[in-house]
Amino acid sequence: MLSWRVLPLAVVACQAREVVAPPAPSYVVAPPASAWPLGDAHGRFGRSQAPQLAEAVGIAGDVGEPLALPTVWQVPGGGDARAFVFGKLHDKVAVELVPIDRGRIEWRDTTTCAGPIAGVAADVAVCAGAGGVAALGVDGKPRWKRAAVLLAMTGARVAVAGEGGRLDVLDAATGESRAHVVLPAGVPAESIVAACDGGEVFASLPDGKLARVAGGKLAWSVPVGSVAGIDACSGDAVLVTTPAAAGTALVALARSSGKPGGRIDGVRGYWPARDGSDRIEISTAEGVASWPHDLAGAPAWIDLPALAELLASRGDRRLVRATPNTAALLDRSGVRAYLPLAQLGAALGDDHVLAGSWLGSPAELEHRYRIPPPYPRVLRVPARTAGLALPAELRDLPRELPVDETHAIETTAARPAAAAVAGSALYVASDAGLARFDLAARALVWMRAGSPCGALAPARAVVACVAPDGVHAIRTDGTPAWIWPAAHVDALAAGGDVVLAFAGDRATVLDAHDGHVIEQLASDDGGAMRAVALELAGTTLVVTYERGRVVARVPAAQMLPAWSLEVAGVVRALQPAGDGVLVALDDGDAYRIDARTAHVTALPDIGLAWRAFDDVVAASTAGEPIPPAHMPVAPISIPRPIPRVDSPENPAAIATPWVVPPPGPPAWQLALFELGGGVRARDDFALEAPVVPAGARGPAGSPFVVAYGPGARELLVIDARAGDPVRRVLLPDEGFPFSSFVDGKPLAGVVLPNPLRVVIFPP
Repeated sequence: MLSWRVLPLAVVACQAREVVAPPAPSYVVAPPASAWPLGDAHGRFGRSQAPQLAEAVGIAGDVGEPLALPTVWQVPGGGDARAFVFGKLHDKVAVELVPIDRGRIEWRDTTTCAGPIAGVAADVAVCAGAGGVAALGVDGKPRWKRAAVLLAMTGARVAVAGEGGRLDVLDAATGESRAHVVLPAGVPAESIVAACDGGEVFASLPDGKLARVAGGKLAWSVPVGSVAGIDACSGDAVLVTTPAAAGTALVALARSSGKPGGRIDGVRGYWPARDGSDRIEISTAEGVASWPHDLAGAPAWIDLPALAELLASRGDRRLVRATPNTAALLDRSGVRAYLPLAQLGAALGDDHVLAGSWLGSPAELEHRYRIPPPYPRVLRVPARTAGLALPAELRDLPRELPVDETHAIETTAARPAAAAVAGSALYVASDAGLARFDLAARALVWMRAGSPCGALAPARAVVACVAPDGVHAIRTDGTPAWIWPAAHVDALAAGGDVVLAFAGDRATVLDAHDGHVIEQLASDDGGAMRAVALELAGTTLVVTYERGRVVARVPAAQMLPAWSLEVAGVVRALQPAGDGVLVALDDGDAYRIDARTAHVTALPDIGLAWRAFDDVVAASTAGEPIPPAHMPVAPISIPRPIPRVDSPENPAAIATPWVVPPPGPPAWQLALFELGGGVRARDDFALEAPVVPAGARGPAGSPFVVAYGPGARELLVIDARAGDPVRRVLLPDEGFPFSSFVDGKPLAGVVLPNPLRVVIFPP
């Protein structure tokens, strides 16, 4: 028995051993939820390298909501790695400072900047908008403001338009004038692209010349074309980035005279040398080489694959784009890490990367990743190649006819936004609501007026559409089922008993019966989540790309994995393909996975634009050149006569050369593959670019519809069974094509606006 004398000591000891957990961080951008188990790997496919798994970590702070569409700017210099972030906060813009490794927002300002950040110096960010130019310090305090038009920012120099055609160069930290420049005639203020010390400025003139102004006089003017970027204030050479026929070109000009020096075409990216010298490292299709700053002399090749643009720089580290969904972190020794990263911009810390995209979905937020351990392999980056086109027959096209609206099915005045086909049911979303048409009866079944409806996705018992307040689900009889509130939804997908709502890098899995959230998924690279929903004999699967695998999860079993496959590469897209999924990789390969058995089939082509359906996989690329409408006729060969007397009256016959016309524009090639990988058909079509697959396709046997030409107002209907062109249609206005297979017959048509009407093409 425990003595009463011992009991108080025991209580004290227990209290002493009690550990108080630290308070949970207050997240502004929460890390994604812990991933569900991936399950045992059932196999592996792909021919490239998968990026390392980079842990996504949150960003804490006391500022409330996260910024949307963020632009990340690295604060230069040593010390703690920090980044200014500019983004949108509802109807306002804001700037905040994030210590990259600590991951907690220090402050946020919503009043100083009226427009985006134009540049960052050592301790200040300069922004410009309709209200003028302003500067924010790293401490969050406004530094200065001037009612002027920003022209250029180079390092710590800010060029603004002054009065009377004068140019003022300001100090970025204080806003004080460092130089006043009177521009010479022919150099407009709006053409200024760089400002250096001593009143030296550079201008990109309307005639395609780059001009240097020094001492208020035109020093030189050299033709370079359009200026996409310029390094004007360091060294004896001015480096100009300009578009060229062979891609981006990097041109060196002598700073004093403007004399052209070295030039490198086909530049994919360049960055300061990692060894601390004044050299630059330039990436082309051949790889990466180190060059002198003036691009003179022979390059020193570096053992790195062909990379792309620089994303961030800190010390001897360079974060460089590798593929659209990956980045390579370089240090003095080589490749330090290979990261999944789809954002447009980034900033580097010692242990973390802060990334963001200022374009795309309004649901784009900041992302913070922990840098993984050193990369243990030699990095290979797949080459960017065009689709592989094989010799194919150029098909004759049917005569083009206008749309015959004699038997159109009409409803109220509305403008369609999307269409979807489920068997004989055609669903049309518009600014007036959602409508269902019966293609077999050729009649309107119901129209549910209400909120404007956008993207559509039919599930087993409901059809879901995107409305301004979230996702609305309507039963097949037209009665409302449920509403899932959301500020923004980019796209929808559905299958079986689930609806997938995509926003930014997230995909929310919704129960199609009542709309409750089953799970939220997040992509590993910050791009759109790759996920599809399938129905197999009454069972619903959600197939995802996560943590370097393609995983099939069962929503009815708490999203547990049915199978899991490792990917040697990066998945660009997932699409339903019959009882399986089509997996398109960044390197151009495509595979079909049977969802029942996890069996992988490689499709015999590379680099095509892939589209998968219930019965076939369609892929397209540029084909052979289109021959002219009238082939040239070879000149008649006339035997040379034997002259009796050489005289001007009887000259020798001269052969007439045969002028061969230049090759025409490339045809559009369509290849059809069986789900098992066999080739069903491959044909070229003489269609005017651009050519885009269009419309909603229904069940197996439905035709393909492609739109082509300016405005995509011309349609070609192709029989999916043999690849034969069956009809060409000229639209009177924009429309939404569709196709289905009803009563054993293929049909195609289009939805036209105002009034909303459905036209079915004649067989």
